[in-house]
Amino acid sequence: MPAAPPAKGGMSGMTKFVLGCGCLLVFLCVCACAGLFIGMPMLISSSFGADPVKAKQVGAQIADYKLPAGYGEQMSMDLFVAKMVLISRGADGALPVWLMMQAQGLNRAQIEEQMRQAIQGQLDQNGADVEFARVGEESVTIKGKPAVMTIYEGRSKSGGPGLIRQGVVSFEGKGGTVVLMILSDVAEWNTAEITAFLGSIR
Repeated sequence: MPAAPPAKGGMSGMTKFVLGCGCLLVFLCVCACAGLFIGMPMLISSSFGADPVKAKQVGAQIADYKLPAGYGEQMSMDLFVAKMVLISRGADGALPVWLMMQAQGLNRAQIEEQMRQAIQGQLDQNGADVEFARVGEESVTIKGKPAVMTIYEGRSKSGGPGLIRQGVVSFEGKGGTVVLMILSDVAEWNTAEITAFLGSIR
């Protein structure tokens, strides 16, 4: 992740990092779904918001779910071909962060690839020397059906945060395929919370 680790309290670089990933992700998805046109950067920028009320509404448009205690929808993106909501334990943007994305016309593999490209692009832009590697899979249950969460881990070679884990899983939401990406310090990875959240999705 970025070379300067996010603080547990107060505004951190993680918020800007995730929003940057979101902007690039939506840009890639829109290009893939609808083609590039003049004014796209402005349209993408205006589709983002840090209003928890709006973020909760966008989350409800993606899927029905129940968040663990202390978590809340913090930021969102609502565009004509894609929706995204950022969920965390506070508005400071510190890890863990749950990023839920839906894009019309793209399948799980395509959305996941765009998400990973966007995150790597932001890492490169921020000068972080980190590379995530696939380390395994976890069996989970979503909407009463078995699903597979792919696990990636990476550590900054230039110092900064410790080992970071990405968990990626997909399910069918209200408007098509949804990809959920969880970003967390390995030490903060809470299997019980994640399992409860995934099991609540309807």
